[in-house]
Amino acid sequence: MVAYRTSMQIVADLLTVTQLSGQEGIKTTSLLTKANLSHSRLSKLLNNLTGAGLINKIEYDGKGFSGWQRQKSLKTVQGEIEASLRKLDPSISSIFGAGRTDAGVHAVAQVAHCDLAENWDNFKLKEALNFHLKPNKISILDVRMVSEKFHARFSAKKRNYEYIII
Repeated sequence: MVAYRTSMQIVADLLTVTQLSGQEGIKTTSLLTKANLSHSRLSKLLNNLTGAGLINKIEYDGKGFSGWQRQKSLKTVQGEIEASLRKLDPSISSIFGAGRTDAGVHAVAQVAHCDLAENWDNFKLKEALNFHLKPNKISILDVRMVSEKFHARFSAKKRNYEYIII
């Protein structure tokens, strides 16, 4: 469990550095200070992110889907995303969600991951996936490269569910 926390903290630190780097006039040293990173920790961070793991943040309207998990002859969120990914990388066998939803259930920030054969620009991959997901009511909100040790289901620290009865 200690290794997991370290990997997740490294990913969080990288995201912080990425967000802060958009600010003009900030030197790398002050970026590292703001992100609580030492130069040695930054090196470790970069070394841990050499895998071709991909994490997605997904939102979808569950109407018209038989839930998250792929099922033969049924339309599912996982099945549609995998089909879209295979148009970009035919070697993709599966994506792994942090959790599953039942038929008709919506998601606001579902996390899933898969392994890619090659590295992609995050923005271009997100846009390409969203293009291939049309006209489904599925949107890829964010795409990040992560350590190959990351697993959406087993690395999750918590899950939030909101039930609305109408």
